[in-house]
Amino acid sequence: IETALAPASADALGWSPVEVSYVLGAMAILVFLGMTSVHKLSQMGVTDFTLLCYGLMANALGYLLLYSSWQRDASVAAFVVPVFISAGSFAFLGAPNRSLFSKSVDAAPELSGLEGTMQALLSMASSVGGFTAPSVVAHYCLRTPAMVDVSSDAREFTPVALLSPALGFIIFVANMVVGEPEEKVATMTESDEERMCHEDGGMNGVEIMDEATPLNGDHRRKSDGDSPLKSIDKIHKSRRRSLLETSYVRGSCTLGPSSEVDIFNTET
Repeated sequence: IETALAPASADALGWSPVEVSYVLGAMAILVFLGMTSVHKLSQMGVTDFTLLCYGLMANALGYLLLYSSWQRDASVAAFVVPVFISAGSFAFLGAPNRSLFSKSVDAAPELSGLEGTMQALLSMASSVGGFTAPSVVAHYCLRTPAMVDVSSDAREFTPVALLSPALGFIIFVANMVVGEPEEKVATMTESDEERMCHEDGGMNGVEIMDEATPLNGDHRRKSDGDSPLKSIDKIHKSRRRSLLETSYVRGSCTLGPSSEVDIFNTET
């Protein structure tokens, strides 16, 4: 579009660079709106496969209209509408296609560890069109004013330009035949279960209690008043074990469990 718009519109409509810049500016706005729409539709649950199929059909339709409606002495709408349709489809081709490619690579066991390499290959392959399309369009698809004069249909494009909508339609049919790629199903290991149990506060509705657990009515520590009274003998033994012997060594205090102390022994 960017390669053919200026010479074709100058021959058919007598446009100057000013009118061409208006159309290109509107294209940029449509691309932005398309990206916003893709983001919103994805949040609403529309799959990447559906978005890509729409983008392919809209792109093929827009390029087909470019070939059929860009004629000498055509109306302004005949020139502008196909451009806007094509520009609106760009956002539906980029992000959904990359997302589906990433899912396919991740689901292939033989490509494990090569995700970065595959993404680099995709980026390089997509950039090929950026520097090959202008020369191909200018040399093989676009007609000169002299060629338009001698042509029977007065079109600004040669039949070679039909290759672009044909490719879009072929890819759309191939997508429908192959279908949406399957996503890799993640499996949970024991370490993942333990981490989730610790972060989420337990599994199966069981809450884990720690020092930060509030002492409310349902979760409070039991005190001596919550259990039956201990016997005198058990209390004495508990106190014997808890008694500490204090000794001072070089000005420091060392605490350690003492041996049997009969200070609380009431039986003697």
